[in-house]
Amino acid sequence: MLAGVDGGQAVAHCEVLVPEGTDLGGRKPPAFGLRWQIGHPARAARAAARMPENRGPEGNSNVSELLEKMQKLVAAGEVRISEHGYDELTDDGLTAREAVAGIAEAIAIEEYPDFPKGPSILVLQKAHDGAPFHAVWGIPKGHARPAVLVTAYRPDPAQWDEDLMKRKRS
Repeated sequence: MLAGVDGGQAVAHCEVLVPEGTDLGGRKPPAFGLRWQIGHPARAARAAARMPENRGPEGNSNVSELLEKMQKLVAAGEVRISEHGYDELTDDGLTAREAVAGIAEAIAIEEYPDFPKGPSILVLQKAHDGAPFHAVWGIPKGHARPAVLVTAYRPDPAQWDEDLMKRKRS
């Protein structure tokens, strides 16, 4: 039920799909499973009520329906992080907490509604220190939930424009 950030802390629960025994910045998921408490679920409703309106590319107010769906799923606790997503987070010094909390203020970059594994969306998010990163969120094909963090990475400025919203042409 992670909906956002309250005082710098993530405010609910999520399930993180990581290999058992993986170090999560000093915290470990229970040895028997993948459920990992990130905060307190009672604050999720308050955080969801504070979710800002999303702005798409060019600053327009067209809210991406797919992004909005992802945000609602995450706010409801219907979220998973793929093993690949977790690996990529770790490689770029990002945390699961940052990725999940950051979806509340994410900005849609590209949508992939016909992706073979299910609809997905590339978004621009911010880490706890304000540094931007890209994340790809998806919903498994044939299902209405959960929101799955497929991957996350710090974009290469050589491949993206200065606001990290459009790919540079080769």
